Amino acid sequence: MPLTLDAGLQADLQAMLDRTQVPYGAVVLLDPETGDVLAMAEHRQAGDPTGAIGGLDLPAMPAASVFKVVTAAALLESGQTADSTACSHGGRHGIDATHLRPRPGDRQCETLTQAIARSSNAIFARQALDHLSAAVLADMAGRFGWNAPLPGDLQVGVSTFDPGKQPLDLARAAPGFQGSTLSPLHGAVLAAAVANHGQAMQLR
Repeated sequence: MPLTLDAGLQADLQAMLDRTQVPYGAVVLLDPETGDVLAMAEHRQAGDPTGAIGGLDLPAMPAASVFKVVTAAALLESGQTADSTACSHGGRHGIDATHLRPRPGDRQCETLTQAIARSSNAIFARQALDHLSAAVLADMAGRFGWNAPLPGDLQVGVSTFDPGKQPLDLARAAPGFQGSTLSPLHGAVLAAAVANHGQAMQLR
C-alpha cells in the first residue's frame, strides 16, 4: 500500500509553523472520504523536551471549543433544532455558578446555529443543562471517538472525556472548558466526520 503523505505539502506546513513560531501548534490534513492522512506537522516551544503539549499524537491539551461539535450533535439528537434558542449572560472566558440558572438580565439569546458559529460558551452551557445529562453527553463523546483508541494505521494517544458529577461540571464540559482532552489527529478526524456526513473513516 503506498504512503498517503504528500511530501511537498508536509514541507510547506512545517515551514509555515516554523515561520510563525507559535508556542505549540499542529496541523493535520486528511481526506474526509478515505481517511488518508495527507500531511501532519507540528511546532513546539523551544525547551519542551517531551512534546507532552502540542504533540501530534498526545492529547494533553483541552479539547476546548472543538468539543462544542459533540455537544451540538447531542443536542440535535435530543430533539433540539438548529433554531432552538437559549438565553444567558457572560461566559466569554469561563462558566461559573451564576450561569446555571436563568435570570432577568439574560439578554444574550442565540439559536444553536448562532451559538456554534459564535462559539458562545454560556449558551452551550445553558442548552446542556436544560436538555442533556452527563451520561448522554458522555455517550455522544464516545461515539465521536473519546475514551478509546482511534481506528486505523496510526498509533494515537487516547482523547479523554469525563463530564463530572455536578451541574456546574456539565455546564463547563459542554463548551469544552473542562473534562476533555484532544489530540490534533483526533481533531482532524472529528472535522472530517462532519464533512463526510457523519461518517468517520479509519486513519491511513
